[in-house]
Amino acid sequence: MENWLILLAGIGLLLTVTSRVQGTNTLSCLEEVNVKLGQEYVLPCNISDSHEDVYWFKGTDTSDVPIIWIEEGVPGGKEYGDAEFNITSEGSLVIINPGLRHERIYSLLVYFRDGSQEIVSTKVNVYITPEPPCPSISACPSNCEECLSEVNNTRRIVCSVTGIRPKADIAWEVSNQPGVSTSIGQPEYKQNEDADTWNASIIITYDVAICDGAVVFNCSLFNAIGLQSTTRSVRLQGNDACITSGIRGPLMIVLIITGLMIITIFILFILWRFRCCTFSRPLHNGVGLQNEDVPLQSRPSDPIGFKPRPRRVDTKLLINSLSEYYKKFLYVKPLPWGEAVEITNLYTSCDCVIRYGDDGTASTTSEDLFEDKFLSDNRRVLIAADLGFGKTTFAQHTMARWLSLKDGSIFVHVLLKDVGRNTELSNIIRNMLPRSSTISCHDIEHILSKNKCHIFLDGLDELGMSAVKQDEKQSKNESETCDDRLMEKCTDDVESGQKGNRSRLTVDSVLQNDIPRDSFQDIRVWVTSRELDDVKNPIALPFAKVTFSGFNDVQMKEYITKTCQYYSGLRGSQTVDVHESDKLITRDLEQVHNKATGICTPDGTDIESGKEDGIEGLVKKSLDMNEIVQDFVHTPLLLSVVIHIITLKISQPDGPTKDVNLNKLTTIVRMIITCLESRYFQKIDKESEEHKISAVESALGKVAFKQKMGVDVMERKGWDTLIGKVHVDTALAIGLLKQSKHIGKGVAQFSKLVTSSYTGIQFYHQFFQEFFAAQHVPSNKQEEKEFDQFLKVCNDDKTLRYFQFMTGSDHGHVEKVMNKLYESDKMWNNLIDCMFEDENVTRVKRLIEKISEKVEKFAQNAIINVLNLHRQHHQAALRYFCDQCREFRIPIHMMTFREDCSIAFMESCCSLPRLNRLVFYDMDIAEDKFIRIMESISKQINPPAKIQFVKCVTPDTFSDSSKDRIMTATKAISETMEVSKKTKKELGKDAFFIKKLNLQKVRWQNEWFPSGE
Repeated sequence: MENWLILLAGIGLLLTVTSRVQGTNTLSCLEEVNVKLGQEYVLPCNISDSHEDVYWFKGTDTSDVPIIWIEEGVPGGKEYGDAEFNITSEGSLVIINPGLRHERIYSLLVYFRDGSQEIVSTKVNVYITPEPPCPSISACPSNCEECLSEVNNTRRIVCSVTGIRPKADIAWEVSNQPGVSTSIGQPEYKQNEDADTWNASIIITYDVAICDGAVVFNCSLFNAIGLQSTTRSVRLQGNDACITSGIRGPLMIVLIITGLMIITIFILFILWRFRCCTFSRPLHNGVGLQNEDVPLQSRPSDPIGFKPRPRRVDTKLLINSLSEYYKKFLYVKPLPWGEAVEITNLYTSCDCVIRYGDDGTASTTSEDLFEDKFLSDNRRVLIAADLGFGKTTFAQHTMARWLSLKDGSIFVHVLLKDVGRNTELSNIIRNMLPRSSTISCHDIEHILSKNKCHIFLDGLDELGMSAVKQDEKQSKNESETCDDRLMEKCTDDVESGQKGNRSRLTVDSVLQNDIPRDSFQDIRVWVTSRELDDVKNPIALPFAKVTFSGFNDVQMKEYITKTCQYYSGLRGSQTVDVHESDKLITRDLEQVHNKATGICTPDGTDIESGKEDGIEGLVKKSLDMNEIVQDFVHTPLLLSVVIHIITLKISQPDGPTKDVNLNKLTTIVRMIITCLESRYFQKIDKESEEHKISAVESALGKVAFKQKMGVDVMERKGWDTLIGKVHVDTALAIGLLKQSKHIGKGVAQFSKLVTSSYTGIQFYHQFFQEFFAAQHVPSNKQEEKEFDQFLKVCNDDKTLRYFQFMTGSDHGHVEKVMNKLYESDKMWNNLIDCMFEDENVTRVKRLIEKISEKVEKFAQNAIINVLNLHRQHHQAALRYFCDQCREFRIPIHMMTFREDCSIAFMESCCSLPRLNRLVFYDMDIAEDKFIRIMESISKQINPPAKIQFVKCVTPDTFSDSSKDRIMTATKAISETMEVSKKTKKELGKDAFFIKKLNLQKVRWQNEWFPSGE
């Protein structure tokens, strides 16, 4: 019996243990949570203690890179430490400052110690509470308590809520109460697109038959989240002035009749006085009327001779109103994060080419377009240029010029993105006037017909874009082009019978040159656009075509001067030390100042040049010396961005551009793309579309990656298939893509209707394609294989830039790239350039430590053959690498220099790593250069063990003064250092003469032949 009891107890214990083991791995999260905007939130998840690693993802795709994780107890992730997310020690996700961008599904992947894994997902909704956090009642104070109110004369109460998210239903609730009748209107809802919140309101109208009682109305919100109260009550009671229902009706009738009689008598009196005044003064004969006081119309005399006074419209009033409206457009914003600058402070004319139909072309500047001869000869002008060449800025300059001239003409600036083809110009202008203005659409057209008028249609290529927006608006509001106040004014014209008698001046009639010349005799039309198809040109002939071609050297210098003067004006009395600014700019651009000879630049200029020109000289020098920037300076928009950043770095060292490194490829390209996107946001005035831009960038990145960054020019149909029509339109509008008349790849490109049609689309710049490809993270095995193919090549410039963008963008495969480049011995310039781009200092240090661990093997194989050191980007990367080697004490077997620039590089503050051999190859080294080399080596912390001059032309003997300088330099160098030169002789490919330099006597000696070195 006891044995059975023991057996049963053992089985029970085994089942208990088994149950506990099976129940150890638990993972659960709420399926949906509501998070308050701006209030830190921890996603409630139950993760058992048996977990090993925890990973959080955006969305349901757990093959993507996790945003945050805990591996072996250590937190990390691509967004860890970015002030967006955090993770608790138990593995719960923390949203630090919840915003609308955080509303999505988050997935949690947990690995347990037994090797199993589980995945759960949670939907996060972000809610916004209104102020006050309850329904607001018009008859009550702005709190959430029940209120007491007296019966009022209007007999209506409004219940509303403002700025709530998500949308909540609103309703009045009235219980059966004797003596009370109510009427409840339909609830009204309005979405606030800028904040993605809702306003809701509902009106109740009531009638109380007795005044000595009290009634209660309740206003409630349904489906509301996070409110203090979802229902609020108002209690109504009678007052001393309340009149019972028995006498209220007759009294109201008496009051209404009395009021009508008073109004009738008043109107009759006014008419009598007006008629007397009319007969007592002469009729209008034009005497005393100024040009700006134009009689609009005179109705024919009626049978009894009554004539109204003619209505007059002040032209000056219209000009002054337009002037006030245009003033807010006279500012430009050169930097996405900077302040707006008045256009007159910066505007600089640019080069342009004018084509007069079949009469040839003429080269001139944009300022010459305001010459009297051009204006008189060309009534219609099309100003065409690529994105960023100053079309909009020129429109602002034209606007500012009109404001300063004050010549009595009318200037009409129309942003075509905001209107449709059939929009009347009178409607557009009326919409610019103050709400209180009495000028009607008919008045405007009359003034346009009697005065000189300059119509400036800005952005013809964006007219289609605006049509989409118009359609969206029409679905909500059946108004095509006018707001409520404009429609009201234009309706007045229709009711008075004026509209049927006037000629319509629309956007389309202006573009098609279908202007009624009998009504509008003095109109000048200028239109701006990106390049358009000649066959499908939406502007009718005749017109002179002006093509902007950017700044020449003189104009660029003028723009730099104006920029520097502007920022100098902001500093006021503060002065800038040019020498200190030079140190700042050369440090930030990774350049080094050397008083003796300067540093090598692409055009051979000295770094000292430009100092005599002050800040302007430093800015110009910085542009000339940075070859990455040179890839973009042909576009004025991008050039101006760079100029402002450099100028700010000089004038405001601790300003917003402090951390912008113009020598990093990723920084420059990201900055340029940000500038283009910011410009797009300003044009559409809707920054809420930022998430759409991210989708466009993601789509472009995937295409570039799949096509191995080989997308040259492709037909529109192909692009629509790959990323979708909407994404293509958006990318073209921003400037990430551009239209082309070519189709095909490389030398296989061919023109398709080359003189007429833009049928192809390509990336705006080759760097854009590589940049977006680097943002794409392989998401499946096939893409991983495609990525591995990039690693096998990694020799051409295109792939190297791709790797640089990856490291600069903190791509999920950065370490894989770094390790591959290191293992392939591709130090210069692949690995070194990529290391320089990497903003993750921890990762760079980890790679350096890895190199250090294999120092023996590394020292035997690490040979860095430095080429193209005149490129400033390579100088910066090499300097960064040398600093890291010195910090971690990593030796290099051999470093080879082949350019004169290397001497200036060594003379800089840069310390070379510990070298077994420093080689100067195939260089013409005169006596002064030899001395500079020896003196720069004497200043190194770790001089090389050997210095060799291979296939170099070196002096056979040295002057006495040179010997003294060399001997002085060598005293600071280890006496064991070997200086030798190797000269090839035609006795075989490995045959060399080797001569060593006697450091005490400074002469060549000890010749060997041949040598196996």
